[in-house]
Amino acid sequence: MNELSTSDWPRLTGMTVSDNKIYITYYLTDETKKPSVTRYINKAYVAVYSYPELEYITTMEDERAAIAGSWNAYNGIFQTESGNMYTFSNTSIANGFTENSTKKAAFLHIPKGTTQFDDYYFDVETAARGLKPVHLQYLGNGKFFAQVSTLQSEEMTRWADKELKACIIDVKEKTVKDIPQIPVHDGDGSQRMSGVIENGCFYIPLATDGALYFYKVDINNATAERGAKVASNFVSATFKMN
Repeated sequence: MNELSTSDWPRLTGMTVSDNKIYITYYLTDETKKPSVTRYINKAYVAVYSYPELEYITTMEDERAAIAGSWNAYNGIFQTESGNMYTFSNTSIANGFTENSTKKAAFLHIPKGTTQFDDYYFDVETAARGLKPVHLQYLGNGKFFAQVSTLQSEEMTRWADKELKACIIDVKEKTVKDIPQIPVHDGDGSQRMSGVIENGCFYIPLATDGALYFYKVDINNATAERGAKVASNFVSATFKMN
């Protein structure tokens, strides 16, 4: 990873392969300070390599949005069915950064196989009425399941994963819809979101009302039903078995 920095430590936040190129979102930290300090926070970075050769091609940068993705959440870049890609920038201290960005939480767009952002820009923070999405999973057809912090930036603390509401984000229509049947809840410590998509529904375990439950989310209608209670305090992965 020498191409990314000669002095700071690259933290990878997402990865996808499109049109025989691999796209990697990342940010840099200064590891000479403890705890580490986030560097160059107000810009999105995507490193591009050939695939499968893994030869460095270029690093894409965009100042319209902050760092894409966050530590250990793998939410920096998502590929759609067409091979086009969206990057997601949150950059709040709740996701482990050492400061809040001056930029709004936003999505940018990369056409399939290219090495430049196009002019697409979605200010998802404004669409969410001033709130920042924290965790995302792509559901298809331009829609995401999102956990959105109900706290304002000044109320957040580093690594806090608290008081989240569930939403459906549509990057085509540039909308954010709350899922009212899912109570405000705490996250799982910024672990990778784990859910299963089947027949227009998204099944995901969430800790609500003092216990862990699966929720069945109707993707198109942004509604949900509470299902099975899980006798555990954490679900690390969810799979559909054939």
